Amino acid sequence: GGGISFVYEVHPLIVVKVPKSGEFEREQFYKELEIYRIFAQKRPCPSIVQCFLFSDNGIFLEYIRDMSLSSRMQKNHIRD
Repeated sequence: GGGISFVYEVHPLIVVKVPKSGEFEREQFYKELEIYRIFAQKRPCPSIVQCFLFSDNGIFLEYIRDMSLSSRMQKNHIRD
């Protein structure tokens, strides 16, 4: 899950990311939440894990099972 949150599988294709209880962790989680708010206003990018729903208590994300960020980027890379 990382240093600022816990990640729980809620469906084979969806996880929820929940902030840990510490003040620093919550601050960092809210910064990440702001990024998802910005992404929600744009067209989805295939190189970024898709967010389905977010609130101050959790972020529901696409579950990318057994794929590293590097592999995901190579898979979705478009060459000119």
